[in-house]
Amino acid sequence: MKESTRVLLATLKTIEEAEKKERRKSRKKKWAREYYLANQDIIKEKAIDWKAANPEMRRAANQQYIAANPEKVKNAKRKCYIDNPEKYKSLNLKRYGIDFEQWKDMLLEQGGCCKCCGTDNPGGKNWHVDHCHDTGKVRGILCWRCNVALGQLNEDPEHIRKLATYAEWCQEQK
Repeated sequence: MKESTRVLLATLKTIEEAEKKERRKSRKKKWAREYYLANQDIIKEKAIDWKAANPEMRRAANQQYIAANPEKVKNAKRKCYIDNPEKYKSLNLKRYGIDFEQWKDMLLEQGGCCKCCGTDNPGGKNWHVDHCHDTGKVRGILCWRCNVALGQLNEDPEHIRKLATYAEWCQEQK
């Protein structure tokens, strides 16, 4: 047999083996999908049990995935936030002891505007929950500017009055 014929036969055999491997892989994928669909509840239950029993391993695996796929994670979070804004707003509001419905009701009671200055423009991405840093009691919903100003002045009424007096003086000097 000629060398070129041997090379051709070896190449054909390699191609055949690759095709066989691909068919096996395809059948295995199809079987796995069918198995998953048929046993979905059991598989999910086992996964939940495993996650509960192995929090350190789960956390480590999550951190490893996040480190290896930062862009994927960022895009997934962005999509989830866009698809579920109320869910994320509610998660953020939990720290103040209110839910999204209570937040919405507070904003409506204020006429849909800042409790301090009356603007209907939040100024940033969202409205801000004003709360007492000592007691945690929610006082109202503020725009970005009022929230920042109040925070920078340490919520000190005397300092705020002095600043207002100064701002009025500045207006007179024009």
